[in-house]
Amino acid sequence: IVATSNRPPSDLYEGGINRSYFLPFIDLLCRYCIQHDMNTQTDYRRINANETNNYFFTLHNNGSNMKELTFSESFHQIFGDKNLQEMNLDVAFNRILLVREADLDATIAKFTFEELCDVNLGASDYRAISQSFQAIAIENIPYLSLKEHDKARRFITLIDELYEADCALICSAMADPDFLFLGNDDTDSNNNSISVERKPGETLGIDVAQPNGTTVGQLASVRELRFAFRRAASRITEMCSKSWWEKKLIL
Repeated sequence: IVATSNRPPSDLYEGGINRSYFLPFIDLLCRYCIQHDMNTQTDYRRINANETNNYFFTLHNNGSNMKELTFSESFHQIFGDKNLQEMNLDVAFNRILLVREADLDATIAKFTFEELCDVNLGASDYRAISQSFQAIAIENIPYLSLKEHDKARRFITLIDELYEADCALICSAMADPDFLFLGNDDTDSNNNSISVERKPGETLGIDVAQPNGTTVGQLASVRELRFAFRRAASRITEMCSKSWWEKKLIL
């Protein structure tokens, strides 16, 4: 068996509820597997992506990295006078997702961040979108923080689904991909992790709520957001690059 992971075995499910039940499996991994630390800081996605010639527009500079074109102008330049219309998209479990601006013939769809990530959508919904359209436009991506981790998690899931489906992406956002994700007051300046006080019930395998109503299990997931967003920022950079669009035969 050959396996890859974003974490060494000792860090798997770190901070998760009932992790003690997972520790014997980690011991087996360490005993029977030969670990190879790739120890590389090279982001191969960014190597092929020319970050100064892309379709990611920051709202504070009006998309100056694309020959002074705005998001709307660039969208029009790529797709011309497409007649984007509302359509109903079939998604999992016999549900219908309303797409307000789409052209099935051109396989393009245009969304706002709120339409995709500020509502109760999940991986199956994003998968249906990624399988129906070749190019996706997302407007008004805000700063994302741990205090609104549900939106951040949806956004990361959306990007993962679009990337796996080889979709091309054009975005407007409050900041460049690497600077969209913000910490909050719960961030420890020394180790960048959220400090959580263990409560008696947790030793019994009970997911005890913290004073703010968030459970320890949820906080463990929030910790992973920092790593997941670094990956998402890398994928956004590649999907918005002109070389990616050309490779997908859209330009």
